[in-house]
Amino acid sequence: MPYPNFLIRFDAPSGAVFYFNQVSQKDINSKTDIYVSGWGLCGDIFLSYLSLEASSRSFLVVDSYYTSSFNDDLDIAFDHFRIRGDFFTFHGMSMGGYLVMDYLHKQRQYNPETYLYGVRPSYPDSVIKKLKKMVQRDYKRALIWFYDQLFHKSISMDFFKEEYMESYLSFFDSERLINDLDFLGAQRLNAEMINLFKELHFVHGKHDKIAPLEELEAFGKDLNLNIEVVENNGHLLDF
Repeated sequence: MPYPNFLIRFDAPSGAVFYFNQVSQKDINSKTDIYVSGWGLCGDIFLSYLSLEASSRSFLVVDSYYTSSFNDDLDIAFDHFRIRGDFFTFHGMSMGGYLVMDYLHKQRQYNPETYLYGVRPSYPDSVIKKLKKMVQRDYKRALIWFYDQLFHKSISMDFFKEEYMESYLSFFDSERLINDLDFLGAQRLNAEMINLFKELHFVHGKHDKIAPLEELEAFGKDLNLNIEVVENNGHLLDF
């Protein structure tokens, strides 16, 4: 889906791409929402929702990224757009949630309001190995299989196929996908880190096939996690 012309594009030296919407240059204390997508997806997946918010909210969309340089690239983008670090709200979808938590943990920033969508406590080695084999065999077929698991409602999948699938199949390649799977396979939610965050919100589709809700609920049973369950939704929520 093409980005609107009013968004400002920035390309980091690594090749990561960002789009920024600034509501007011006068109000330096206004919050900026940061959006990070998951595996096999780009930041434009949030556009249907963000287009409705463009007149009232400043936001930075991480359109594409490399997991290996994500933290440095995000800092570069913040400097480029002169975004102040104490006025963030973070939104991380699936793998993007892990990237958000890792960034904030390394920055020792635990106060920003943080939303994690469809984040799985961990991915079994068997799942990662299976998907890596599929990608090595035929990465486009692997992506199509993955996309078929994203939604609970067929109308959402139909919209995704019409607006996003062709561009995603052209953009991604097997090397990037496998590198991201290596990153994803190494991630684990842990109670110690979670307890450091002051405003951490989990938002999860009730019918998530990729990150089953039951796993998150079992993980968070003794942690008093703030979990918002979204009815009639799967892994990729109807933003």
